[in-house]
Amino acid sequence: MNYYLTPQVTPQVTSHLTAHYGMQIQWSEQRACYEVLLPEFAHTIPQPCAMGRSLSEAARNGEQVLAILIEHFQDLGIPLPTPQNCPPEHWESC
Repeated sequence: MNYYLTPQVTPQVTSHLTAHYGMQIQWSEQRACYEVLLPEFAHTIPQPCAMGRSLSEAARNGEQVLAILIEHFQDLGIPLPTPQNCPPEHWESC
């Protein structure tokens, strides 16, 4: 079963940008845990990029990875990938 989530990041984790990116969470029989995929960053980091024993733990871990990626991209001046759910020109309204 796959879950498609929009991260609900707490303020201490990162900026509002994480809310524009989705994550896919799926159960792995092989690893016996939930795996997190970040579709917009699939070209940047190996997938799955995070895991968790519960759905909520996987979501938290995925949010942290997403926050680190965004911060890293911004620090290096690398353009962020276009969110699948909301193009950059509409970020203020999404």
